[in-house]
Amino acid sequence: MADIFTKRKRSAVMAAVRSRGNAATELRLIAIFRAHGLTGWRRHRPVFGHPDFVFPALKLAVFVDGCFWHGCPIHGTHPKQNAAFWERNLPPPRQPLHLIRTGFLDQLFAFQIKLR
Repeated sequence: MADIFTKRKRSAVMAAVRSRGNAATELRLIAIFRAHGLTGWRRHRPVFGHPDFVFPALKLAVFVDGCFWHGCPIHGTHPKQNAAFWERNLPPPRQPLHLIRTGFLDQLFAFQIKLR
């Protein structure tokens, strides 16, 4: 089925869609931070890449991904409708808790499946 919007209009519509969040996963990670006495984190700071948590003093960004977004082979499912679009546009799978160095922040990826 052809899209009823132009490519530019579709992009604007999709950009306006706000996440309902991965609140349960983030709350679980907060509980882990507190249980281990980790302090100094802030949520949803205006930092490039939109990390879920930032530790400003450590220059550490923490991204929390659900099974869909990081391509979990066990729990991640690909949409059946418009499959070619999703295959093209989903980011490549990231390895759980993979620490990398980019720019001025260290980045830590925490995955929903590892927080259960």
